[in-house]
Amino acid sequence: MEKHRHNTAQHAAIVKYLKKNKHHPNIIDIYKNVSKKLSTISMTTVYNTIDILKKEGLIQELFVSHHGGIKFDFNPKPHHHIICSICGNIVDVEFDVNHSLLLTEIQKHGFEINKTCINFYGVCSNCKNNETVIRR
Repeated sequence: MEKHRHNTAQHAAIVKYLKKNKHHPNIIDIYKNVSKKLSTISMTTVYNTIDILKKEGLIQELFVSHHGGIKFDFNPKPHHHIICSICGNIVDVEFDVNHSLLLTEIQKHGFEINKTCINFYGVCSNCKNNETVIRR
């Protein structure tokens, strides 16, 4: 896919924000933070820029059932995620997984796989510590 560069101040500000923030922001987070520095930006511009970045393969969507719904990941390298089921915190994890065993099973169902990502769900240490404090 041919990548089109959009050299606008808004596009550059969104990309800069996503590059330096690894906390997997949602669309509101992006808008709020970028609009602090660029007051002329609109939600429509943020949505359109995110759509362009997705089409270019520079970001991926992560679906979190709560805490902002869809979050965005600017890490283009293949990796996996740990997602806290209480607060929605997402952490990137990079480790080698032998996907060939999984893919062999999946391909039995007729799918052609073009990307893999494994999400682990659990409770982060902050939420676990808060639960412990609440129980006392």
